[in-house]
Amino acid sequence: MTESSWTAFQLHRHDLQNYMQLVKAYLQLGKPEKALDAANQCAGWLTSLSRLQSQLSEDAGGARLLWTAATCSHLRVSLLNFSPVLDVSPLCEGIAWLEQQAAVHNSKYINAKLTHLPSNRTEEPLSNPAHPLSDDAETADHAKWQILIDGPDLDEWWSPSLAANVLQGVVVTAEIKTKMIHQGHTNG
Repeated sequence: MTESSWTAFQLHRHDLQNYMQLVKAYLQLGKPEKALDAANQCAGWLTSLSRLQSQLSEDAGGARLLWTAATCSHLRVSLLNFSPVLDVSPLCEGIAWLEQQAAVHNSKYINAKLTHLPSNRTEEPLSNPAHPLSDDAETADHAKWQILIDGPDLDEWWSPSLAANVLQGVVVTAEIKTKMIHQGHTNG
């Protein structure tokens, strides 16, 4: 994402206004349960941004990553073991790409958990066999990551060919595709 903080704030404000308009419209239509659902979705997104901010430092990379997530109302991003010396460009691009996919496919939200793996790690990869949308990956700067993706309606549109795009600039192994095929996530 190359938007300035100014543009990012405008996008963030627009997304918040959309949520509030949904709540208002559902209340006017006499559908309080749908209004509550929209309010809960907005609250979940804002809570995920608060958690993400607590995981980041106030440097340029942290600010860029936070503003990227703040413009992605369909995503709930969390990071583990994040280091401020890491290049955030692949993460920002991947987050923006996931947001585009969620919007195109009308997904309520996607949880994206990204864990930075220490370079001196010698044990087995963290890929979770019980989680079909998980894999280990490595960026061009040799930072290693575990990627976990889930959401309430991913089965309706996610396909193995999309997995390679989760983090642009990241080399994702074929293992995630194999897991998805074996667990029935082959919608494309």
